[in-house]
Amino acid sequence: MVRKRKYKLQERKKFKFLVVGKRRKLKIGYLIFKQVHSNYFITFVDKRFRTIICVTSGNSKVGDSIRKKVSPYAMENISSKLVPYLKLYKLKFINIYVHTKPRAAFFTLIQQLILKKIKIKRIHERIHVPHNGIRKRKPRRK
Repeated sequence: MVRKRKYKLQERKKFKFLVVGKRRKLKIGYLIFKQVHSNYFITFVDKRFRTIICVTSGNSKVGDSIRKKVSPYAMENISSKLVPYLKLYKLKFINIYVHTKPRAAFFTLIQQLILKKIKIKRIHERIHVPHNGIRKRKPRRK
């Protein structure tokens, strides 16, 4: 009985080894989407989260005013600067990390990426929420 068990374990190990060998490695890139009060930052990073390129609405020549930088139309210029780098690395899928509440500009970015034939695998929300809640009001002076 002991020999049969050993034999079955060896078969299972071989089977697992064969399955692992057939798996394909998917080329996945990561985009980090962050919004500051007057600008959008989109950072393209590799698997080890090393920065490849950072594109902002300021450096993509949208305009000088804050109103133009934060508008959803700025995403068209940002995506046109970002897509050549994504194609250069021959990525099949993209994971997006969102560090702010998604608004119209974020959804237009997704539309632009889909129009340029880049597939989005996942969207992660990484919004910072304070664990203590909001700060209390100061007591009134007398």
